[in-house]
Amino acid sequence: GVAMAFSFPASSALVPMLIPRRALQSAIAANSMLMNTSRIAAPALAGYAISAFGVGAVLASGAGLYFPAIFIILSVPLAVADVARSPDGGAARARGPARFFGDLREVLGYIRGNHMLRASLVNDIVPFGFGMAYIALLPALALDVLGGDAGTLGLLHGLGGEGSLLCTLSGAL
Repeated sequence: GVAMAFSFPASSALVPMLIPRRALQSAIAANSMLMNTSRIAAPALAGYAISAFGVGAVLASGAGLYFPAIFIILSVPLAVADVARSPDGGAARARGPARFFGDLREVLGYIRGNHMLRASLVNDIVPFGFGMAYIALLPALALDVLGGDAGTLGLLHGLGGEGSLLCTLSGAL
């Protein structure tokens, strides 16, 4: 949850830098729809896969999906080294050793001074801190209240994505 609270704002900040301004609203809506669709499909498929193949097989296949991501992450420094340039067109210069707490203070000061960024971060972080707490209760709900199994749990996880997708679609209309 903590990682997701930082991941979503970071990825949201990248979209405006990658998409032309005239297509930004459509790109954000498409991104939201894809994320919500995956929130519907992935838990349901995982629940049925656990019922059919067992937890070990599903975890092993999920772990295997990390290898392409690891390869991509490890190749980023190679790609950046080829294209890194300063604003004046020259080679990018290193700014010295990283100072974790100094950098963190600088970032927090920047966020404090930028109203739009602060509002965007609150909009992204608050749902994970307060709105997503129901997820921890879903296994007990699936087993004890509904008398279900992993498939039921997968469907319950998918319901949150369905609600999000419906809200996204209604907001886009």
